[in-house]
Amino acid sequence: MIVDSVLTNAKAYLNKEIIDCSIAIENGEIFKIGKQTQMPNADEKTDLRNMLVLPGLVDVHVHLRDEGKAYKEDFFTGTAAAAAGGITTVLDMPNNDPVTMSTETLRNRMRLAEKKSLVNVGFYSEFPKNLGEVADIVAQGAVGFKLFMARQVGGLKIDDDEILKEAFRKVGELGVPVAVHAEDKALLTSNKERLKRANRHDATAFLKAHSEYVELKAVERLLQVSAQTGVRLHFCHITTEEGLNAVVEAKKSGRNVTCEVTPHHLLLSSADYEHYGLMLTIMPPLRGESTIEALWKGIAEGWVDVLGSDHAPHALREKSASSVWDVKVGVPGLETILPLMLKHAVAWRKEERLI
Repeated sequence: MIVDSVLTNAKAYLNKEIIDCSIAIENGEIFKIGKQTQMPNADEKTDLRNMLVLPGLVDVHVHLRDEGKAYKEDFFTGTAAAAAGGITTVLDMPNNDPVTMSTETLRNRMRLAEKKSLVNVGFYSEFPKNLGEVADIVAQGAVGFKLFMARQVGGLKIDDDEILKEAFRKVGELGVPVAVHAEDKALLTSNKERLKRANRHDATAFLKAHSEYVELKAVERLLQVSAQTGVRLHFCHITTEEGLNAVVEAKKSGRNVTCEVTPHHLLLSSADYEHYGLMLTIMPPLRGESTIEALWKGIAEGWVDVLGSDHAPHALREKSASSVWDVKVGVPGLETILPLMLKHAVAWRKEERLI
């Protein structure tokens, strides 16, 4: 038999170890893994020269742009970055233009992605105003729902606990997760208004507005409101020790909750604003060194379930405003999450959970 191609001199991750091998490929799928002498004849042979061969990554937190934000990025460029970074599946968040929060907006986004994407793309939806539509949105193909607690994005009144409970119950019945951005809107808004009145426009003001308590208050409220609803709650980009501890206690009590951490919250600190300036404006913001160590400890002890890039690119002019309140929040991350984690988590910290 002659296969399409054979990759020789590979170092492949297989059964939790790196092995020296060759790989035969037929019709885009792995046909055989073994020694070079065991490989079938091939139309094409490639010497990998001891390059690593890893399974494709899944990035569960990505803000691909396109549509009204195509000047920042489109599905082709975004998924090209994913492929370049070793990521073969991404989950797209719904704060788009228009917001993904109906069967129509979801269908349009799925069709556009199908034409342009180089990797697999799944889609979160925001909650519609009419909760009777959530089943249809899931039937259309949504992998779950996203809830932004820091500001109003979708159709759900995020300040109303009873409405949140109803939403959680309906989604719990459907068996899909709710991914949450946990920052308390009321407290955050109050902090921002106070700092703006004081004519504060610097990075430190942003840190004060998005204090660690802003995250903790939202985490605690969401855990309380979601209790007994049957919903599967996923906390995006946890950044504080107290917030993580609240999730850990919920896990210990048997709650169906998960959480993620991003590379930038692990590898950069609030001290880096001094060097990089407002370019590092992200939500939630970077924290101090002691908090970073708490996140690494959460990974080592198995409480952090997944790493997500929170890939969120912007145009350079949008990251260059003089006031922190005018800077678009977010940084790109699809191309860098794997090499950064291999270097810092595996090579330096010897973190076996990430191998």
